[in-house]
Amino acid sequence: MSRHIARAEAEIASLESEFRTKLVTALRICANGRWGLFGQNEHILGDQPSDVEELFEIGESIEELRRKAGIPERFEMYMSFKSKRGRQGENTLGEARLAKKWLDELGE
Repeated sequence: MSRHIARAEAEIASLESEFRTKLVTALRICANGRWGLFGQNEHILGDQPSDVEELFEIGESIEELRRKAGIPERFEMYMSFKSKRGRQGENTLGEARLAKKWLDELGE
């Protein structure tokens, strides 16, 4: 394995770890009642919280590094985060319950 690939993989692993840490922190805050992480109430809140922007920035950086390193798989945790945002409907869990459920799934 070349040094370039090893360096890229180490950087990806570091960013993925950072993403998970920040996501878990944001999920805990959301589970305790702060809206905004999942974008269900943006019509009330206006701007999204800064932790959401930061998660998007880190996630996009990971995706870009994966593409450059030739890793075909997407970063599943980021893809899940994106897919959970903005869901609405009468059977959709509210943000706090969705956060608690995801924390349970992550073993947190």
